[in-house]
Amino acid sequence: MFDRIAELAIRRSRLVLVVATLAVALMGVVGAGAFAKLVGGGFDDPASESTRAGRVIDEKFGGETNLVLLVRAPEGGVDAAAAKQSGQALAADLKKEHDLENVISYWDTGSPDLRSKDGRQAMVLATMKGEDKEQEENLQGILDAYTGPDKGGLSVQAGGATAVAGELSTQVVSDLVLAESIAVPLTLVLLLVVFGSVVAAVLPLIIGTIAIVGTFAELALLGGFTDVSVFATNLTTALGLGLGIDYALLMINRFREQLAAGRR
Repeated sequence: MFDRIAELAIRRSRLVLVVATLAVALMGVVGAGAFAKLVGGGFDDPASESTRAGRVIDEKFGGETNLVLLVRAPEGGVDAAAAKQSGQALAADLKKEHDLENVISYWDTGSPDLRSKDGRQAMVLATMKGEDKEQEENLQGILDAYTGPDKGGLSVQAGGATAVAGELSTQVVSDLVLAESIAVPLTLVLLLVVFGSVVAAVLPLIIGTIAIVGTFAELALLGGFTDVSVFATNLTTALGLGLGIDYALLMINRFREQLAAGRR
């Protein structure tokens, strides 16, 4: 079978190249949507005792707090009249959000547990509704509306499990771009040193790139049917480049051995 594939590639080299180019372009178009379909979270075993306990808490007590807003008063502390008024307004607006429930603030309860010892910071606790994917989709709107350096005279930062998961999903993409922008040029330099030929050095990177693009296309299709972790992108690039380079090195070495043996 492999002999027939090789003969076809040799006899119809231009056709094979055109079909391969079109296939990679199509996979690139499909794979570009993979990042929007991948999700964070999904780390809990649905059958574990802790997960079952979490479901009971959600059903009986309205859910665990998964969004924490840290509010800082620039002057006078959180008990100052202006800060208190702004804090109460912030909590009131959050309670009106359809995607939030169980909103509790320091200014509503007066609990010292929700205020820092120096009196400059206080917390607003809330629960975002829905599953991990739904929470991630609704989170950015909440952050855009209520967090920032100047929200009614207060500085508001977001934390909690939902905010951390959303930040991780965003950070994974930027870290991936940074890592590949460093790894690919370094790999190319090493391959040039090893092979001493631009064509031979570029071939492993091309094979790895095709593998990565194809896998992204598969992830985009899978993401339409089931939840796929956003960290799959890191595995895709690592394995795609690693295996692509390994197999390309094997092919090139075998090709050179055959040439040295007198095969043409």
